[in-house]
Amino acid sequence: MASATLAAIGIGTALPVMAVNAQSGKPQSNLVEKVAKKFNLKSADVQQVFDENRQERMAQHEQEQKDQIQSLVTAGKLNQAQADKLTAKFAELKAEHEANHQYMDSLTAEEHHAKRQANKAEFDKWANDNGIDLSLIKDLRKGGHRP
Repeated sequence: MASATLAAIGIGTALPVMAVNAQSGKPQSNLVEKVAKKFNLKSADVQQVFDENRQERMAQHEQEQKDQIQSLVTAGKLNQAQADKLTAKFAELKAEHEANHQYMDSLTAEEHHAKRQANKAEFDKWANDNGIDLSLIKDLRKGGHRP
């Protein structure tokens, strides 16, 4: 399965492509370094704040996603088996995204866009194969990430 499907479906929002710092390879490194320099802080401390904030946003998004899936089951728009498959798929995509985010960060903007489009098509096919109406989950495909 394609490595950045999570980003393509928004499980971790698609962040704008940012310049990657050559030393660290992290997209936010330039910003972290600028904040650290401006306020005379250690880059590692600023990076920790960024990382903690990202984790908090991701946890909040995951909970909102679970709540939305459950509300679709309660409303009779998804059955429990579909909800379980969807929850498992999102967890799988999150793991793939985390394992492959450095690869995605290394792509040009055009390559990144093409990869996201291919991954979205792959997810859409999976949803259709599992009888999941894509219009029901469009809001689940947006969100904070962030892979």
